[in-house]
Amino acid sequence: MSNDITIEALFPTPLMRTNLGENFSKKEIKFINECQKNLINNSGNKTSLNNYVLNNKDLKNLKNKFNNCIKIYFNEIIKPKNKIKPYITQSWINYTEENQYHHTHEHPNSFISGVFYIDVDSKTDRINFYRKNQNLIKIHTEDYNIFNSESWWLSIKTGDLVLFPSNLQHSVEIKKNKGIRKSLSFNVFVKGVLGKNKELNELKL
Repeated sequence: MSNDITIEALFPTPLMRTNLGENFSKKEIKFINECQKNLINNSGNKTSLNNYVLNNKDLKNLKNKFNNCIKIYFNEIIKPKNKIKPYITQSWINYTEENQYHHTHEHPNSFISGVFYIDVDSKTDRINFYRKNQNLIKIHTEDYNIFNSESWWLSIKTGDLVLFPSNLQHSVEIKKNKGIRKSLSFNVFVKGVLGKNKELNELKL
């Protein structure tokens, strides 16, 4: 390629990833195990009946860590001009056993979504993401990259937290090994003033 040619990634999808460690407190472990006793069927796996788990005081420390990461996401990526306060709405725990999966989906009525991995197999577990606006013209690709791929996957490990736009479709493939993959998912919305008054798109939340 010529030195005077550049390729720019216009309008990339911002995904933030960090590892919060694997040291869970006794209270956290106990609460997670208690939630496993009351599950509901999801499309492919099971989730906790309690879908506001981060409101429980036993997960207060985890929630504070999540909020710190959400704040970084907003300050570094969104960079709001007005005073916008992100806050966690619903939150639930996913339990995926052997031969189970997590269907392709997105999160309506949410701005940012997050997944925290409580107990996973780093050798096999991963999360898949999909481009929403698929190319109408299909050309066979020899070498996939961020420009020509219609899906992308991330390998994950225990303690990982992934934040991404809620309209980004994602899924988890069939779990082929024994054990239970445990993850905590949550949605984030905002409080404050959106838009501009003079442009007639102001919204006060």
